[in-house]
Amino acid sequence: MRSKIYEPQQESFLLAKQVKKYAKGKVLDVGTGTGIQAETALENPNVTDVLAVDINPKAVKYVKKKGIKAIKSDLFSNVTDVFDTIIFNAPYLPEDLREKKDEHSLAVCGGKHGYELIERFFNQVSLYLAEDGIILLLFSSLTNKTMVDKIIADRLFESKLLIEKKYFFESVYIYLVKKSDLLNELESHNLTNIKFLAKGKRGIVYQARYLDKKVAVKIESPTSKAIDKIKNEIFWLKELNKHGIGPEFYFSNENWFVMDFVEGDRIIDFFKKSSKKQIKKVLIILFEQLFALDSFKINKEELNHPYKHIIIDKNLHPFMIDFERAGKIIKPKNISQFVQFLICKKISLIFEEKRIRIDRDKIISKVKIYKKNPNKENFNEILEEIK
Repeated sequence: MRSKIYEPQQESFLLAKQVKKYAKGKVLDVGTGTGIQAETALENPNVTDVLAVDINPKAVKYVKKKGIKAIKSDLFSNVTDVFDTIIFNAPYLPEDLREKKDEHSLAVCGGKHGYELIERFFNQVSLYLAEDGIILLLFSSLTNKTMVDKIIADRLFESKLLIEKKYFFESVYIYLVKKSDLLNELESHNLTNIKFLAKGKRGIVYQARYLDKKVAVKIESPTSKAIDKIKNEIFWLKELNKHGIGPEFYFSNENWFVMDFVEGDRIIDFFKKSSKKQIKKVLIILFEQLFALDSFKINKEELNHPYKHIIIDKNLHPFMIDFERAGKIIKPKNISQFVQFLICKKISLIFEEKRIRIDRDKIISKVKIYKKNPNKENFNEILEEIK
C-alpha cells in the first residue's frame, strides 16, 4: 500500500519542524500523504484538532489506520470547517520533470509549470482559514518562486520565509502565510474570492464575489502620490449612477469601494469584432452619456484615449469606468475629447473596414460650434455625423 503513497522526503521533515513550532488550534493537513504533518501537529500542545485530507483514497485509508481523522478531498472539495492552521506540502514539479505519468505523479506534479495547484489552493483557501489563521506552505524553486509570490500577493495574503534549504538541483522554501489586514477587512463585508485584476497609476482593482454577484473592488494604490482620488471617484460614481452612468456602486470606506463588475469588451476590441449597426448603436448611447456629463459640468478626462476606460457589455450597453480624475469645470470636454478619439488614424482604419464614414472636417466644425454653445440642438448636429 505504501508504495503508492507519497513517502516523506527530506523537505517533509523540514516542514514537520515548522509544524511543531507554529501549528495552533484546529489544523488541516492538505495532501497528507503518509500523514507526517498531521502526526506532528497532534504532538503540538497548541493544537486542539487535526483533519487530514488527500485526493488519494489509499493515503486516506493509511492515515486513518494511524488513528488520525482523514477524508478524501481534492484540496477543499469535501472540507466544510474553518481552521487556524492549514498545512500544504504542495506537489510542485512541472509536468516535464516528473518521471512518469502514473498514480504517484499526482503527489509530485503541480501542473504544467508546477505552480498551478498552488494557484488553485490560494483561490480557495481563504474561505477555510480563520481571520488570524496561518498557512504553512512548502514548495520548490522548480515551481517558479516569483510566480508563487505573485499568486500569494495577488490574493491579498502576506508571506514570511521561514526556511530556505538548498539541495543539489533545487532550493526548497517554507512560507508562513496569513491574511493581510485588508483581506480581513474586505471579507468582513462579505466579499469572497478576492483576486488581483489590474493596476493603474492611482488605483488597484480586484475582482471578488459579493452576494453571488461578481464585483470589482478598487483600492487606493499605496505608491500613488495623488491625494483623495478614491474618495473623488466614490463621490462621482454615486452621483452619476443616478443618471444611469457608470458601473453600479455598492459600498465603500475611505480607501476602497465596491462596484458592479462589468464584463465585456474594451472599446477598440468591440469596434474590431462588431458590425456597423452594433457600433453605431453603442456610439449613440455613449454620446448621450457624454452630453449628460457636459450638461452637468462634469469633466471625466481621458476620453481622447479611452482604451481602458469604456467597456461594452453583451447587451451592447457601454460603461465608462475610472472616474478618479472627474471634476466640475465650467467648460467640460467630454464630447470634444471623444470625437478626437473617433477620428484618430487607428479608429479611422477600423471604421473604414466596417464601412463607417465619419466626415472629419464636418464633425470638427460641428464640435467647435457645440463648444461655444453646448446645447441639445448643437449636440444633435454632432450626432447626425455618427448616425
